Amino acid sequence: MDYQAEAKKFIQRAADASSPDVVREHLKMADWCLLQVIEDREKGADRQPAHSSARHLYSSSNGDEWRLVCDPSGPPLVQHVPNRASGGPTTMLEVGAFLMQGDHPQQRELLRLIGTLPGIALISQ
Repeated sequence: MDYQAEAKKFIQRAADASSPDVVREHLKMADWCLLQVIEDREKGADRQPAHSSARHLYSSSNGDEWRLVCDPSGPPLVQHVPNRASGGPTTMLEVGAFLMQGDHPQQRELLRLIGTLPGIALISQ
């Protein structure tokens, strides 16, 4: 993934956002992406990137996919992979920002997954 390009996109989204909370979330993600750029440069091109794992969360009827990405060096993120026809970029969001996007099947699936973790009890509304 081109973290530097992703950081630029998050910064542009922050500049376009009207809500301070949305601006803050986009800037957090830009910061995270830039940290990845720095870490990659410090590791050098010949070293393997940090081990991360991804778990499939949801696939929409139009082919979009969402994955929970866990990397030991940072917080868990939700990756959105748009369908090929849309040509959109893959995006990464912190779990909190992702859940604040609404009550859609992909958010409900993440909440269901969180509810299966030991010691976690979700309050039904």
